Amino acid sequence: MRLFIAIDFPEDLKKKLYTTAKKLKVKARQGNFTYFDNLHFTLVFIGEVNPGKIVRIKKAMDQVSVNPFTISFQRLDHLKKHGGDIYWIGMRELQDVRVLPELYNQLCEFLDEAGCSIEKRKLKPHLTLGRNVTMLDSFDIAKFATHIPKMQMMVDQVSLIKSEQIAGKLVYTKLYSSVLPKHKLVES
Repeated sequence: MRLFIAIDFPEDLKKKLYTTAKKLKVKARQGNFTYFDNLHFTLVFIGEVNPGKIVRIKKAMDQVSVNPFTISFQRLDHLKKHGGDIYWIGMRELQDVRVLPELYNQLCEFLDEAGCSIEKRKLKPHLTLGRNVTMLDSFDIAKFATHIPKMQMMVDQVSLIKSEQIAGKLVYTKLYSSVLPKHKLVES
């Protein structure tokens, strides 16, 4: 079973993000754009896991002790790749207190203690809109970005997601959600 931990988006925000992706798709010659139901922010990719480890993963998620926080979605950008670019929207914390990196670090630590061998990467908060994208020659990313609505959300939980191919389509299924505590635990 292929798993990852993510921040899910509320429906109203997903609609705005998906509308942005659809408008971007109109300006593209080709590309694979994210399905509405698959819009999320991956915090930690766990990978292939025996289903028997799910209980330990849930316990690791429940150990996290960071406060809920607000993120905003800002600039549109792309990463040049052979065969087509990756287009994404950057995210940042509004409070600038670095809760997101702390959340990531705690999840990695607790998952490691739970026996999950995860690939630790530098956290680069972004939402992928499309992969293998080739834009029309007339596309102006700076001009397009000015029409993206301002978006933000409160992050108050993280979700364990199963990723699988069903009838040739990538499908994400939420297996569990862990609510972030209202007050961070303080060690003395």
